[in-house]
Amino acid sequence: MIESNDLAECMREPPREVIAPKPVSTSLTTPEEQLVGLLLDALQKLADTGEVDVACRIAGQACAALRRRDAKSEHRFNALLHRLVRKLEPIGHGASP
Repeated sequence: MIESNDLAECMREPPREVIAPKPVSTSLTTPEEQLVGLLLDALQKLADTGEVDVACRIAGQACAALRRRDAKSEHRFNALLHRLVRKLEPIGHGASP
């Protein structure tokens, strides 16, 4: 049985393995800029879990969607895409025969 002191101790701070989400930057002024920032962060986290190809495809689609409409955001997705492409395995090196 858990003693009330033990329970109170556990409630004081979150477990160490829990990672709190980064707050949305207050320097971003519009909801669109905030959404772009959130999507970029989510794509990076997706790539960090090993889903680099999926993250690259989505970033590429975002670049295409933003082209000629929002150059700043398109540039941010393009930069992420170029960083992530370096993490991709060359075709044929990761597949089993």
